[in-house]
Amino acid sequence: MIVAAIVGIVVGYGLALWRESRRTRLCERDCATLRQMRQQQVVQDLTLVELFQANGRLAEMLTLQNACDRTRLEARR
Repeated sequence: MIVAAIVGIVVGYGLALWRESRRTRLCERDCATLRQMRQQQVVQDLTLVELFQANGRLAEMLTLQNACDRTRLEARR
């Protein structure tokens, strides 16, 4: 009876360790996936910022071009 209890405790402890190691591996995998997704999000955010800046520069260039065209038209009159 005592031997069965000891074996039960050892097997139970072994199963608990195995379950914990499996849970840790799954958590590490999920964390790696989350880290990769976050890194992709940062790259996408930086790309979006660059596009907004380029869009702003193009808007300024169009505004200046319109002002120059208006000035030329007024000078021809």
